[in-house]
Amino acid sequence: MPETTIAVTEELIGEETDAELAEWMAEDGSAVSPDQPIAELATAKAIVEVPAPVAGVLKHLATPGDVLALGQAFASVATEA
Repeated sequence: MPETTIAVTEELIGEETDAELAEWMAEDGSAVSPDQPIAELATAKAIVEVPAPVAGVLKHLATPGDVLALGQAFASVATEA
């Protein structure tokens, strides 16, 4: 199954250099839909909802409380070929 990786990007956190994974909004191994909120990232300035980019099965790559650097992957979504 192909996977789409979800990483911390400037679009999500603006000028910040890192963000904390505040909480998962979708369970590990659950089916997600495009644009479904899957996680919240917290920066010094805001809390940001992260949507699923594609439909598929969510895999957590980080734990709430983890501090994630810009560019760091924190989830993936496995899609059917």
